[in-house]
Amino acid sequence: MNLIQVLFFLVLIIAPLSTFFHEIGHAIAARTLKASEITLKMGIGKRILAITLLELNIEIYSLFFIGGHTVSSRHPYYKKGELIYISLMGPLSNGIIALFLCLYLRNEVNLYIELSFWFNIWLFIMNIIPIRLNNKYTDGYIVYKLITEGQK
Repeated sequence: MNLIQVLFFLVLIIAPLSTFFHEIGHAIAARTLKASEITLKMGIGKRILAITLLELNIEIYSLFFIGGHTVSSRHPYYKKGELIYISLMGPLSNGIIALFLCLYLRNEVNLYIELSFWFNIWLFIMNIIPIRLNNKYTDGYIVYKLITEGQK
C-alpha cells in the first residue's frame, strides 16, 4: 500500500467516519435529554444532501471531510450540567471507538484499523483539551467555559 492511497483513505474515509461518530455522540446525548431538534452537519461548502433519520437531521456538504458540527435545541433550554454532558459525549464516543479498535488490533494487524485507532485517539485528545482559535473552539473549551462561568 503506498502513502498516497493511505492518505486518501485517511482523508476520505477514516476522518469523515470518525467525525461522524463524534457528532453522533453529541446527538445521542441531546436525544437522551429530550432535545426537540437535532441537526448534524458534516463538512463545509455547498450542501449536497439533507436527510432526516429517526428525527435526526443530517446535512452533508461538498467538502464532507472537513469537520462536523451538531446543533440541538430544547425548551426549556439545557441546564449547565446537561450542556457539559452533551459536549463531553463527542470526544467520549471517539475514546470508546478507539478502545474497541485497540481490542481488535490485539488479535489482527491491519493498517487501516490502526490508522482509525490513532485518528480516534487524536480526536479524543484534541477535543477534550480546552482550545479556542478565533471563532473555533473544542468541546473541552465549551466544558471549561461552562465550569468556570460565574466563578470570577
